Amino acid sequence: MSQQEHVVARYSVAVDGNPDEAASVLAGEQSAGTFTQVAGDSPELQHVFGARVESVAATGRSRVAARDYGREGSAPSVPEYDVRIAFPIGNVGASASHLMTVIAGNLFELRTLAGVRLEDVEIPAVTARSFHQRMPHGVGGSREAMRRTTGPMLGTIVKPSIGLDNGQIADLTGVLAGAGLDLVKDDELNGDLPHAPLLDRVDRVQAVLEAQGNPGTQYAYNITGTLEQMKRAADHIESRGGTTAMVVVPWVGLEAFAELRRHTSLVLQAHRAGWGALDRSADVGISFRVYARVLRMLGADQVHVGGLRSKFWEHAESISGSVEALSCADDVAPASLPVLSSAQTVLTAAESFATFNTEDLLVLAGGGIHGHPGGPEAGVRSLRLAWDAAVAGTPLDQVAAEEPELAAAIEHFSERS
Repeated sequence: MSQQEHVVARYSVAVDGNPDEAASVLAGEQSAGTFTQVAGDSPELQHVFGARVESVAATGRSRVAARDYGREGSAPSVPEYDVRIAFPIGNVGASASHLMTVIAGNLFELRTLAGVRLEDVEIPAVTARSFHQRMPHGVGGSREAMRRTTGPMLGTIVKPSIGLDNGQIADLTGVLAGAGLDLVKDDELNGDLPHAPLLDRVDRVQAVLEAQGNPGTQYAYNITGTLEQMKRAADHIESRGGTTAMVVVPWVGLEAFAELRRHTSLVLQAHRAGWGALDRSADVGISFRVYARVLRMLGADQVHVGGLRSKFWEHAESISGSVEALSCADDVAPASLPVLSSAQTVLTAAESFATFNTEDLLVLAGGGIHGHPGGPEAGVRSLRLAWDAAVAGTPLDQVAAEEPELAAAIEHFSERS
């Protein structure tokens, strides 16, 4: 986090025309400019409040232009440029939502741009502090709650993702806790539902964990809802001895998440379900790396970032960017814990550790644990063996030669790769 006096946003921009002029239009649209000269404008005002174009550089790539209802026929292929724009910190104010409005507002609708993606942002310390929310836990607090001082933390999602009643969920949690799993969490689809009311689920799961002597296994309850619903649920979790709640941030909103953070001392896990609508397109969108930087400032202890070789589209470079954004502790906020998920199995451990080069990860394996032919307990043990081997630099097949449960997992998931 720098002491600079500008928020600097980096965009990849497709332009069918002069790229310098297009970058100037983007800077003006998102600060003190408009499509024509207006009363009240002045060189002095522009000097203080106008965004400036820092650089425009050709990437050597081209894109198909985004939709323009005023253009007939097939969209042309247009060149792409890397554009950096500096916004005065006085334009941003003291809220994360306003920051996002400045750097990711109406610019996506500009006809001047055939395509535009917000790829990254540098947030000055003074700006970050203005909307920063205290992060009570982060990496260290998550480890303390799970009693896992070293190595990656391992977890799972309740499977089937929806349909089990609260008694079944509690019983399954007991089995997983007995196998030594660090965290169990609700699927984003399993919230406060008629067949499985949230507060009853909290009571039942916590009772099972209490009966086992409160092991390190934590349960992340999906409390996504209105702000008042989330606050009530968080209070109930704390009253029953729970430590962790999960929120689907894209749909509750940044400011609701920030208010929840102010309200509760629970470990807050930020889920990103739905983010692909903003990030998947190569032509128009927002990189999750940007959102990860903001979520760390808003006090998210744990943040979902996807996973390698998953069932989803995201490439390794994108996931690594999010991990980096969450892991770079500074003088404003500590590091958040990156959460890997989606089709994680014993086969992804070595590659993931080599790619991200950190043990400060929470690895969630749903089918990778529940789908083990020997059952979820064998799934937990085999995944732990795989990650221990990855951290130690030991070949997986070498460990599997002495560990039948790991060998069975390798064979099972290899057939489904």
